[in-house]
Amino acid sequence: MTPDELKQFFRDLEIPPRENRLDNSRREAREQEERRFAWEREKSRNLTDSEMQRWRDYFHELIASERAATAKLISGERNFQREVMARALGEIQQEIEDRNKQAIDAALAGVRASIEALRQEITKRETIDTGAIVELPNPLARHDAA
Repeated sequence: MTPDELKQFFRDLEIPPRENRLDNSRREAREQEERRFAWEREKSRNLTDSEMQRWRDYFHELIASERAATAKLISGERNFQREVMARALGEIQQEIEDRNKQAIDAALAGVRASIEALRQEITKRETIDTGAIVELPNPLARHDAA
């Protein structure tokens, strides 16, 4: 069996093939070299303290201006909502006042009609001859019949 066939056989069985010392050393050397390049890349990316401070200042100013703009927008929206609510409450208050006035006017119309009827009755009674005999029902008649 050739080495390639052996590797294929182990892959099929999902058994990792044994690594020899040469493969191990090559792999370790490759990993070490990758770590060194990664460290050098990171080192070249580092900024100086003054550059970092400039970036911090920039972002702090940016955040502060965004907060101020957001606060201004929120304040404007709150004022708009207050205005809308004031208008709505004003309309509702006007409707309630109109309904109350109509209810009071309806109740007073009945009272006015009653007062007018009483005035007419008083006027009618004043014109009746005071010497006239008014016959009242005899309350004792009910008791005698019983």
